[in-house]
Amino acid sequence: MAGINAEKFSRETIWAKRVGFQDLGVHDISLASKDNQTNGGGKGENGTYSYLTRLNYNYKEKYLVEVMGRSDGDSRFAQGYKFKNFGSASAGWVFTNEDFFSSLNSIVSFGKLRLSYGNSGNNVGIGEFDYLSLVKIYGAVLGTSGKQHNSSVLLNNGLISRERTWERIEQKNVGIDLRFLEGRLSASYDIFEKNNIGMLSQVTYPSVLGGVAPKTNSGHFNTKGWEAIVSWRDQIDDFKYHVAFNISDTKTMVTEVEGANNYKAGKNDVVNGYPAGAWFVYKTDGYFKDQAEVDAYYAKYGKSDDLAILPYKDPIKELRPGDTKKVDVAGTGNITANGNEKSSLVYAGDGTPHLTFGLNMGASWKGFDFSAFFQGQLKQNIMRKGWMAYPFGAIWTNQNPSFLGKTWTADHTDAPFPRLTTFNRRAQWNYENNDFMLQNNRYVRLKSLIVGYTLPQKLTNKAKIDRVRVYFSGNDLWEKGSIADGFDPEMGEASVDNNGYPYARTWSFGLNVGF
Repeated sequence: MAGINAEKFSRETIWAKRVGFQDLGVHDISLASKDNQTNGGGKGENGTYSYLTRLNYNYKEKYLVEVMGRSDGDSRFAQGYKFKNFGSASAGWVFTNEDFFSSLNSIVSFGKLRLSYGNSGNNVGIGEFDYLSLVKIYGAVLGTSGKQHNSSVLLNNGLISRERTWERIEQKNVGIDLRFLEGRLSASYDIFEKNNIGMLSQVTYPSVLGGVAPKTNSGHFNTKGWEAIVSWRDQIDDFKYHVAFNISDTKTMVTEVEGANNYKAGKNDVVNGYPAGAWFVYKTDGYFKDQAEVDAYYAKYGKSDDLAILPYKDPIKELRPGDTKKVDVAGTGNITANGNEKSSLVYAGDGTPHLTFGLNMGASWKGFDFSAFFQGQLKQNIMRKGWMAYPFGAIWTNQNPSFLGKTWTADHTDAPFPRLTTFNRRAQWNYENNDFMLQNNRYVRLKSLIVGYTLPQKLTNKAKIDRVRVYFSGNDLWEKGSIADGFDPEMGEASVDNNGYPYARTWSFGLNVGF
């Protein structure tokens, strides 16, 4: 198969604006005040052009091959960089169709090995004619009397890149599909790798650049992972049932992103040489036992960057017994988040969910039906953010009750958290981005549950009704998690603030009648 695909998108806009309607119930622009009336408009277009080809080969349902090739062009790239070539190839071998395997077909009813490689292009986030330097002309007011001091202004639309082109997405996959016992038991397993090469990324440059940099081909994003699925489906007389379980995991690595070599305390979106969402935290060594430990700490690290806001002997601001003792992991004598390897930060994993899983099950028997779906994950590093992430991060809001009775006091020196302090800078030192605040967001949740009963047709037919079913349906009815504060594990790091909708469980009872 071979073909051509061409798409063109065009738009034209025109608008006018007046304010100052005397009657808000009459929607006619001519009835508004002519003062400060404005209008405008514009047009734009972009297009793509692709050459496509595909070849399929199937030999006796045993050997399967598919090869695809394409050349994609986009008007939003500059001349000489509009077109890039991409392709893919996949092969499959149904080994259970081989003659030498026939004696095992009663056990392994189907088996297939799969192998694929492909690459495609990504052009997301590129604007029309971004590769051209444009000049905007508009009026500006200079001085106090606007009508007498209008002046024309020329403004460049920003920096451009003529060498920017398609981001290349390369994917590799090896997998196997198996079915046993006449299809009742099935399983599949896949190992995959994905590479985003020449990512279209917005690089942040120093402000002395004097302009906004465009998206450029900067960076390499690597993802490696696997997925396994096992399911069982069977019937015993009138009883039918099925259960399926899936689990997967991925690991990422970021490299070659311009200007992304530095990291800060907390979660970092992109740092070269680390996974996406890398966590860097302060390593701690418990809490100060007494004033002598505090004095010794200031004597050694009193000139640290992070202690500048907590000066020694300040009756309000200085550290006290029960406060967090941070470790100088770099041995520089400076407790600081700056300097990368010379800082007091240590890498503590990434914030990507790992070992995500799902369990789907269902059954039916003489009109009764049941289905349930569980989902969850076994690993995700999170640290609460916002006003209620730790005690007195802000004094003007409610406090997180999960810390009650768990903070250091003179009578409770083995508490899991440092002492309470209403001075928010010291509270920040004690809690924010410290290693003990990083939690594993492990959970399992019953996402849906449905139980129903369908009346026998011999009863419904007498009433000239095709079907009657009563049911109960519930969503998010139960969960078990490892987060210490008990908040919704699916909401992530900011769920303790008031910036999310309250978590809700739903129950419903229903009746379906069909005529």
